[in-house]
Amino acid sequence: FFQRHLNEIITETRNAFTEISGIHYQDFQANNPEADYLVVTYGILGELFTSAFTQVEKQYQKSVGIIKIFQTNPFPEQELSHLLKNKKAVLVLEPLMSFNGGEVPLAGKLRELIDRAVENGLQRKGEVVHPGYATIHKITERPEIFTAIVPPMAMSLNSREVEALLHNMLPDGKRLKKVFTGISFYGEPTRVPTLEIVQQKIKKFYPDLQTLELSVAKNEQKEATPAENQFVLRIKSYTGTDLQNTVDLFSKTLTYAGFRGFYSLPEQPLSEFFQHQHISMSFHRESESQNILPQWRDALIVDSPSLLTNLSDLTTRGILIVNSSLPPEILWQHFPEKVRKIIQSRKIRVYSVNALEIAREIATLPGLLNDLIWQVLLGAYFTVDERISERERRALSNSIKKVLEQHSELNEVLISEFKKAFQEGEKALQSIPYEEFPPFEDIPPERPAPWTVRRLESVDHTVYDLSEYWENCGFFYENDQTSELPAHPIFGSGVVPAGSSAFKDLSQFRWEMPVLRAESCTACGLCWTQCPDAAIQGTIQHLSDLVDYAMQKAREQGEGMIQLQRILKQLIKQAQTIFAKDDLHQYLTAEKLLQEAFERLIEKMQPDESQEKSFRKEFEQLTVHLNGFPIIRSETFFDKAESQEKGSGFIFSLSINPQSCKACHLCVEVCPEDALEMQIQTPLMVQQHQQVWETIQELPDISEEQLETILSPVTEESEVFQLLRKKIFHTIIGGDSALPGSGVKRSLRLLTSAVEVVMQKRYQQLLTRMSELIQSLEDKLQGRLKDTFRVNDFAIFAEQLEQIHGPEVTPSQLAEIIEKEHPTAGLDPKQLRQISKLVTQLKHLKQLYEKGMHGDGRARLAMVVNARGISLWSAVFPYNPLPYPVLHHYDGDVFSLATGLYEGMLQNMVEVFKTLRIAELMLRDEYKPAVHDSFFKHFSSAELTAEELESCPPLIIVLDDVALAQVDIQGLSEILTGERNIKVVVVNTLQNLTPESRGMVTSYDTNFPGIAELGLWAVMQHHPYVAQISAGYPNHFLRSVINGIRQWRPALFHIYASEPLQQSFLPEKSTRQEIDAVNSRAFPLFTYNPEKDGHFSEKLDVAINPDMDQD
Repeated sequence: FFQRHLNEIITETRNAFTEISGIHYQDFQANNPEADYLVVTYGILGELFTSAFTQVEKQYQKSVGIIKIFQTNPFPEQELSHLLKNKKAVLVLEPLMSFNGGEVPLAGKLRELIDRAVENGLQRKGEVVHPGYATIHKITERPEIFTAIVPPMAMSLNSREVEALLHNMLPDGKRLKKVFTGISFYGEPTRVPTLEIVQQKIKKFYPDLQTLELSVAKNEQKEATPAENQFVLRIKSYTGTDLQNTVDLFSKTLTYAGFRGFYSLPEQPLSEFFQHQHISMSFHRESESQNILPQWRDALIVDSPSLLTNLSDLTTRGILIVNSSLPPEILWQHFPEKVRKIIQSRKIRVYSVNALEIAREIATLPGLLNDLIWQVLLGAYFTVDERISERERRALSNSIKKVLEQHSELNEVLISEFKKAFQEGEKALQSIPYEEFPPFEDIPPERPAPWTVRRLESVDHTVYDLSEYWENCGFFYENDQTSELPAHPIFGSGVVPAGSSAFKDLSQFRWEMPVLRAESCTACGLCWTQCPDAAIQGTIQHLSDLVDYAMQKAREQGEGMIQLQRILKQLIKQAQTIFAKDDLHQYLTAEKLLQEAFERLIEKMQPDESQEKSFRKEFEQLTVHLNGFPIIRSETFFDKAESQEKGSGFIFSLSINPQSCKACHLCVEVCPEDALEMQIQTPLMVQQHQQVWETIQELPDISEEQLETILSPVTEESEVFQLLRKKIFHTIIGGDSALPGSGVKRSLRLLTSAVEVVMQKRYQQLLTRMSELIQSLEDKLQGRLKDTFRVNDFAIFAEQLEQIHGPEVTPSQLAEIIEKEHPTAGLDPKQLRQISKLVTQLKHLKQLYEKGMHGDGRARLAMVVNARGISLWSAVFPYNPLPYPVLHHYDGDVFSLATGLYEGMLQNMVEVFKTLRIAELMLRDEYKPAVHDSFFKHFSSAELTAEELESCPPLIIVLDDVALAQVDIQGLSEILTGERNIKVVVVNTLQNLTPESRGMVTSYDTNFPGIAELGLWAVMQHHPYVAQISAGYPNHFLRSVINGIRQWRPALFHIYASEPLQQSFLPEKSTRQEIDAVNSRAFPLFTYNPEKDGHFSEKLDVAINPDMDQD
C-alpha cells in the first residue's frame, strides 16, 4: 500500500519545494537519449563517462548517450522503458560495493521493466497489462543489457579503461555481458613469494576468473609524452596530513595564476590521519573542463621514498620529485628495482629536495610543517617542468599570497611562510644523475611480519587468522601495493582480526619522536599510562635476567659462550654492586654497566692472555644484544629492595615503540622530571628504539605476585605499575588512525587494562584448577592400570596392539585388552574411556586458556561499540587495534544485542564448568550416571557457583555522548538494574552538550536527566556499581574500574576524555585538559559501591576531588 502511493507523495513534495525555492529535482537525467547506445548509472559514475563519449563516437562512429538515475525508489520504470526501447545496447554501471555475486541490482531493474514492455507487446491489439510502460513487439526493439562492475574508487579509472567498457558493447567489441574493470583477480607477475603463492592458489581453484576482467592490456597502453597545454600529476603523501587541503590551495593558486580546467580525484578513500594518500590532478592553459583523467601522468611527487612502488603510468621523460635528505646515489639505491628499470627505460627525470629541512627552518607553528613541506615540493615541480614559462612561475608565486589572504585566521607571518616555502622549493632542487651511477643488483629484504603475527602459536587459515590476514592483506597495504591485493575470501567476511593494527609502521608519518633521558627518570608511571598508543612500555628486570637473555641470544646465533659462563655470576654481582653505588648516574645503558663490571672483574682475575682474549670475544658477543638498552635505578624498584637484601633490586627500563608513536608530545608534557624530550627523528634513532622495544618483548614478564611483593605495602598510587605486566599493557595495539593525544583512546586503554588486572588472576586460578584435575586424573588412570596390568603372553598382546589404529594407545583401549586377558581384573573400560576423554578435553581447554591461537590465551573480555567516534579509529580496514572480540554496532537496540551476546558467552562458559564438574566427580568416583547424566544434560548458568561466575569474562558496552542521545534509555536502565555482569562505558568528551543534555532536569527519578548527570542518575538506580572517572587521574581510574570489575553486577563507568584536535587545543595538553575539568568541577569524580556496608554516604566516595576549602 505504501509503495503504491510513494511516487505520488514524492511528486507532490517536489512540486511544493519547487514553488518555494524555484529548484526542480528530477527522477533522472538523460543526455543524448536518441543515441543507439546508452549508459545507465547513478551517482558519480555517470560523471566519469561523459568526456569519454566524444572519443568513442569519433573513433567508432557510434552515437552514445547516458542516463543518470537520481531516484532509485520508487524507480522510474515507466519513463525508462520508453527510453530503452529500440536501443541496440545498454551498458549498466554498478559499484562493486552493491554487487553480491548474483544479478547486478540496477541491471535487474532494467530487465524487469523491459520484460514488462515485452509483455505489453504480446497482448492483443489495444490491450496492455502494464499501463504507462512501453510496448515492444519485435526482438529488434529489445536492447541487449551489458553490465560492468567497477571498484569503489572508480574515479581512478583512466580514459582508456572507460573507452574499453563502451567498446565492449559495440558490434566489434568483446561483447562480454558481465565484466569487472579496474580489478585484477590474479594480479601482475611478482617476485614476492607470499603473493606468488596466493596467486597460484587462486588460479588453481578459480581457473576461469580472469574471463570476467575487462582491462586494457599492457601492449595496448602505448607510452606517451607530456602534452603541451595539459598538465597531469600525482602526489603521494606519507605524512599523515590532510592532503586534500594542499590540493584545494593548489587549485586556487592555479586559478589566480591564469590556469584553467583544474580537476582532481583521490585514488583511494581519503583518511585524515596515518594513511597513505594519493591524489591525481590535471589542469590546462586553455579554458576547458573535464571529469576524467588521462591514462598517463606527467609528474609524480612524493614526500617519502618509501612511496615509490609503481611508476607504470608515468610518461616518457616525465618528472619524479622525492622529498629526501639522502645523497643522490644513496637515494637511488633505495628505489625498488622495478622503479629504477622504468626510470631508466623511459628516461624519467628524477629530482630530490630536502623539503623537511626547509620547512623546519621556515615554520613557526609545528602544526603547519606538513603543509609547508608540500609548498616546497610544488614549488620544485614548477621549476623543473619546462612547459611552464618564467612568467607563469612568478604568477604562481604571487598567487599564493592572494589565496591565503582570503583566510582571516592566517596572519602576515604565516602567509609569508607559505610563499617562502614555495620559492625555496624552486631553489633547493637537486638532480639525480642516475646514468652516471655504477650498476648494482639488489633484492631488498622483505619486511618481517609484525610482532602480533610472530607471537602466534598456530594458524588455522580462517578469517580470524592474523597470519593469513598479514600475508593476503596487511603486507600489501604496508608496502603500498594495494593494487596487487589478491581476490581472497577475507575481504568479504566483514572480519578484521584482532591486533592487525600492528601492521602499520607510523615511523614514516612523523618527523620527530621522544627520546629517554635515563638519568632523570624516576619510574613514576605517568608516561606509559598517559600514552594513548601504547608506544611507551616499561619493564623491571633483575640484572641476571638481562644477562641470561643476552646469553641465550648469543647461543641462538651459534656462539658457545663457554668461557664467559664460568664467570657469569661474578660479573652480575660486580655489575649489581656498581649500579647500587651509581649516585651520579654514570651507567645509563646495560652494555656500559656490564663493560665496567667486566673490566674490574678481569683486573681482579688476572687471566693469561689467551683466556682474556676468549673472555673478551664472548663478552662482545653478549653485549651486542643489549646495545643501547637503557637502565634506570629507581627508588621504587631498586633502592628499596636493595636496602632490604643485597642483589634483590630490580632495574627499570623504558622503551618507545617507533612503529606506534604518533609524536603527540603528551609523554614529554606529563613527565614531572623532564626525562623525555622530543628530537628530530633519524633512521638510526628508529632502529635503536625498535631494538630496545623488541628486547623488552622477549624479556621475561613479571608476575602479579612479584609485583605485589616489590610494591608492598601497596598504596593508592601503585595501580599504574600494573601496566608493567605485558598482558596488562597490551590491551590496545598501536598503529591505528586515532587522533594524536586522543583522550578517548587513552581512556579505553586504561579501562581494558583494569579489566585484565582482575581477569588475569581469575583465569590463572581456573588454569590451576584445570592443571590439578589433569594431573590427578592421569595419576588415577596410571594407578588403575598399574594395579591390574599383567601380560601373560606377549605374542598375543602384541597382536592385540597391532589391531589398534592410530599413533597412540589410549587408556580405554588398553583397558579393553586387559579385560580380554583378565576378565576378573575389575577394570571398567567405559569409565576409563570417560576419564581418558575428560583428560583430552581438559588439556584442550588448558591450551586455549594458556596460549590459544594468538599466543595470548582465551579472551578476558568482549566488547560492543556503539560510538562512531571510537569506530573511526578502531574499525578502519584493515587495522584493528583491539586484541579481543569486538562488535561495532550502530543501528538497532544495542542493549538487546549485548544481552544476547552475553548469554551466548555465558553458555560457552557453562560448557567449560560442566567439564570441570564432571572431572571432579569422576576423580572422587562419585559420578552416578542415573543422577548426573540428567543433571548435566540440563546444566545451565543457574547452576554456576559464585566463584565460577567470576571466571566468566564481562561484556562491555561502549557508548559515546552522541550515541547516548540516540539509544533507548529504558534499555540502559534494564541493563543497570539487571543481574547480568554487563558493564556500560560512556565516554563523554563534553563537546556535544545541548541545553537538554547538560542536565537541566534536577529530579532524580526514572526520567533520564541527560549526560551531564548520567553518573548521578545511575547512582539513583541503587543496584549498579558506578564510577565517574577520568584518565587524567590514572590511579583513581584504574582502581575504580578494578573494583567495578571484581563485583558480579552491572556497572556504569562514566568517563570524561578529551579529544585535542577536535576541541582545538594541542595534543600534549590532553591530560591537562582532563585534570582542569576535575579541578574546575566541570566533571567531578566519584565512585558508588553498593556492596559497601552502611548508608548512602559510606557507599559514595568523592575524596579524589579538590578540597572546596582550597578553591
